[in-house]
Amino acid sequence: MKVSLHTSALAAQAHTAVVLPWLKKVAQSAARTPRATAVLVPLQADAYHLKARALDAGLALCGVHFLTPGELRERLIRHLGLPLRVPPREHLRLLLATAAERAGTTSGASAAAPDPLLQAIDLIGGGGWDFATVGPPKLRPVAAEFQRLLASAGFALVHDADRALLAAVPAAPPHFAELLVTGFNALHWPLWPLLATAVRAAESATVCLTDPRDETQDLDAAWVGTWEETFGAAQPVAEEIASPLADLLRLPETPRERAEREAAPARAVVFLVGHDTAEQARAIVTQALHFLAAPSGTRVGVLFPAADALSRQVAALLAAQGVPHHDGLAHRAPGPLEEVSWSAWLALQESPRLPALLRFLATRTEPGFAGLDAAQVAADLQRVYQELLLDDLAVLAAYLARHPRRHRAPALAAALDAFPFLPDRAPLAEMSARTGAILRELGWTPRAEEMERRAADWDGARQLAISRRTWLRWLGETLVSWRTTRAPAGAHPYSRLHLLPYAQAESQAWTHLIAAGLNEGQWPPALEDAGFLDEEEIDVLNRRLRALNASAVGQGRQGEGHVAVQPGKAFCLGPAQRRALATRQFLNTLESATVAVAVTAQLHEEAAPERQFNPGEFFTRLYFCARGRAVAHDTMTALRHETARWLAASGLWKTPAPDLAPAQSTRRAYDARRAAGQPFGEYEFALRTPPQPPLRLAAKRWEDALASPAEVWLGAVLGVAARGGDDETPWALAQGNWVHDWLRAIGAGPAHTFVPLPSPAEVPARVRAAASAFRQRVAGVLTAVRRPLPDWWVSTWEQALGIALPLAESVAAVADRTHTAAEWKFDDTAIPIAGGALHIRGRIDLLLTTSAALEDAWLVDFKTGQRKGLSLANLTGGDGVQLALYALALRAAGARAVGLSLLTPGAPLDAPQLTLAGLDTLAPLWRGLWQMQESGVFGMRGALREEYGFRRDYPLATLAIDEEILAKKWTLTHPDFASAEEEA
Repeated sequence: MKVSLHTSALAAQAHTAVVLPWLKKVAQSAARTPRATAVLVPLQADAYHLKARALDAGLALCGVHFLTPGELRERLIRHLGLPLRVPPREHLRLLLATAAERAGTTSGASAAAPDPLLQAIDLIGGGGWDFATVGPPKLRPVAAEFQRLLASAGFALVHDADRALLAAVPAAPPHFAELLVTGFNALHWPLWPLLATAVRAAESATVCLTDPRDETQDLDAAWVGTWEETFGAAQPVAEEIASPLADLLRLPETPRERAEREAAPARAVVFLVGHDTAEQARAIVTQALHFLAAPSGTRVGVLFPAADALSRQVAALLAAQGVPHHDGLAHRAPGPLEEVSWSAWLALQESPRLPALLRFLATRTEPGFAGLDAAQVAADLQRVYQELLLDDLAVLAAYLARHPRRHRAPALAAALDAFPFLPDRAPLAEMSARTGAILRELGWTPRAEEMERRAADWDGARQLAISRRTWLRWLGETLVSWRTTRAPAGAHPYSRLHLLPYAQAESQAWTHLIAAGLNEGQWPPALEDAGFLDEEEIDVLNRRLRALNASAVGQGRQGEGHVAVQPGKAFCLGPAQRRALATRQFLNTLESATVAVAVTAQLHEEAAPERQFNPGEFFTRLYFCARGRAVAHDTMTALRHETARWLAASGLWKTPAPDLAPAQSTRRAYDARRAAGQPFGEYEFALRTPPQPPLRLAAKRWEDALASPAEVWLGAVLGVAARGGDDETPWALAQGNWVHDWLRAIGAGPAHTFVPLPSPAEVPARVRAAASAFRQRVAGVLTAVRRPLPDWWVSTWEQALGIALPLAESVAAVADRTHTAAEWKFDDTAIPIAGGALHIRGRIDLLLTTSAALEDAWLVDFKTGQRKGLSLANLTGGDGVQLALYALALRAAGARAVGLSLLTPGAPLDAPQLTLAGLDTLAPLWRGLWQMQESGVFGMRGALREEYGFRRDYPLATLAIDEEILAKKWTLTHPDFASAEEEA
């Protein structure tokens, strides 16, 4: 084994002095050598770069393999014949979550989100330590159980596999004839055992390293020192790169230096600031084209924090300009397995409750649910939920089966019972088989086949019992088909222009660089979130990292100043170390540019456009180094204006005159809706011609039409409803339903039949009995499905009973009524109005009469909240119109006298609050409602959004209109309502 080490200040310096001569040497013999010749690089982007350099040098690399660490590991496992299986991360998360569940309640967070703990195990294990021994004490039992499950499944963690390879390689014949290792640095400490294995598996190896930098002196010195301790002294590379930033990257320390920088700003550094992402992207593309147009622009890099909106926008603009480039970030696109119903099914399996079921049914293309109409199923189940206030599907099914009051209840109960769910816990083999059967039943055969292919990895752990939650997480992580995609213009890895993340550019040579997206929080990256590790565990882990790194380092054989890690160990790179290395990586990358650098940021972020988006640490540092002064808000604003003028002068981004013809109808509608002197027209929730037949609404909807006419019109004419209330827990609605249901017992009897009013003592007794019967019904259902009656439900029931009893006591105190009827229902009923008839439908809560006939009736409407009593003044604004219409309908049905009362808990029921005589004074109000019915012209009224309350969203895009304009148009359109207000 012959090993030569080379060190250089920058990785690019070694390309000319070491890499190209090595490629030239092996290019002549690689194809004829029985053993492999390989180049080992950290990333595929590095391989593309070295291949491009070889092509420029006229070298044919037939027989030379370019390998990344993952490919190298698989190759060495096969070469050494070791029974090592390194599973994918989703397999490890399943095993770790299962280990956390087995470890007990203290590890519940790790079971719910195992990735932070898995990263900690990798961090400690990558340094050559056992987490079960040196990790935080509270987490050691989880790690020990995790190791046991790994062994039983026949898996190995990647760092354990790498050390097994290192231990086995001395006894094996060489695998490589020639090996070049380049581009690796202290960021790759976890790969140290694998890299050492590769070098030992070669007859001749050449390794290129970078010199330590001040920002990460300890980590880099230990990295180089460990290579030298293991394989001998390194030879420095004499090749120098003329970089305009070599001195500029050093912070000016004295006032004189700062003054010199400010007086003579560095021309090799350009600062561009866009208003938003779109403008920053245009600035980046414009600058890239300028760099490419320069004779020296042989290799231009555009660097981004990550694949995001900015990188995609830049790639799209370059493609639109027809500029060949290599889009090294690309963007993710969904594959054949990605569909909304899949994620909805996973959510339903994890939480078998009504909202999840309804979302799943809404995503399915197949109509219906077990032969039933999906919309009707949703409406029926929502009503049952509002009746029970319990959304557990097992409870709903049992309730429908035991109390089939609705004609679809048996079918719904059978459909819910038959819906396939995974078991709460089962062996892996059973869980896999059950999942495959369900997926095929749902028509997802390709997904089932992919699941079974991936589940074949678990042959060694088929009897491992896992929870449904853990299995569903594995399914969601495994059965994915997302792929990276790029425009054809971006698929040129050997072009002059490259789009790359910051982390992939350090090992390459550049003439020009554009450092993009340098806003606060974008780059440099923030310290990694510790996830579900609590503060005590984080503190323990950080202290252990410092201790472990200190104990791993010792003096090398070259004497004082030579630092190396002990055999079998490596540095543990925590968040602080990674951030420091990212800083060093960024500075090395910029220093490798030989001509010029551009730095970009943006002034505002789309997520919060009202706030200025601060520049990041690197932008601030580079600006201070290049111009000798700090960055302020005014500086960023001035840079943005300079950038905008520069972009305008480039002539690349001329905006064509818009074609306004398609928008003319929108403009007409906009103007018509704001014409205060005109009544509501076709653009304002109004029909051009009267509907045939006229509209038919419930009494409650006519009341709503006075307060929210637009919403009522949308439902009556278009059949669409406002959104936003489905996800709200209907506590008040459920309590109201319960109270009304229990109060029905006061006058229970055949439809449209009066029964004797119970005695004052019997009225509340009946209500209490109805409430108790309901509670026993629900408790019986929960017992049948082995669920306890929740404390919160009992509390809600008691609150409802506390509302119902005062209402019942108020009814019991009425002295001059002998008969009653509950839930008096109106079908389509015509109320005579001057010139026609207003049609309503609805149901009265309670009628009190002086006999068994509908002659002298007192209409009582129960309200569970605090409400004012009825008054003529309030009726004109819509409050109480529903009850008034009921009273008029009762007169049309034969009643001679009708009184109205709105009853709230604790309020007396002494006398009617309104009578027919008062209602007859509001003839213009009833005539106005009749006009709405006949014309289909409603309009808008009131605020579009409530400032301090909840209001559901309109089911279509709607712009707000000044309320004064709406009030004038309302009066012009519905003059009868204005007359009614005056008369009241």
